Amino acid sequence: MTPSSKIHTCGVIRFCYPASHGYRVEHADLAATRAHLYRQSYLEQRLAYLADVALASLRAQTDQDFGLTILVGDHLPSWALERLLDITARDENIMVLALPEGLKNKVATRRAFDHMRPNVDGPRLQFVMMTMTPYSQALSQRSKRWQSKTSICSRRMIQSPSIFPAAIK
Repeated sequence: MTPSSKIHTCGVIRFCYPASHGYRVEHADLAATRAHLYRQSYLEQRLAYLADVALASLRAQTDQDFGLTILVGDHLPSWALERLLDITARDENIMVLALPEGLKNKVATRRAFDHMRPNVDGPRLQFVMMTMTPYSQALSQRSKRWQSKTSICSRRMIQSPSIFPAAIK
């Protein structure tokens, strides 16, 4: 494979992003979604799964030539953002991206992908990774399909990225 035909691997973890649509349990408004997602106990559990399961498995990959964006809302509590930045500080290929809250899930995820490696030409293999907590697994009607805490949900190829808001790190 020639250097120009290399497929670049890019992933997004929708860590804690209050979207306007796309939840199993819909909330009355964005404030209610924030209240649900930004509970301290819930965030602490998600941070633990992110560090101990999702990032641990990605750090164990033999080929580290990939980019990962962790998508969060721009109102994520500061203590959680600081902890998230601490957890990812040693990983040069991982960035945290805060987007304005209230976009549809697909739109926010697309923007996170578009933000990654904007100067890379050629095809990219993309994946979305979700960290599942026992609470969200219990809500899932398809919990048998979620055999592990981390699941790759989708993959697709695109040819050219766009540039979107700057990442936090």
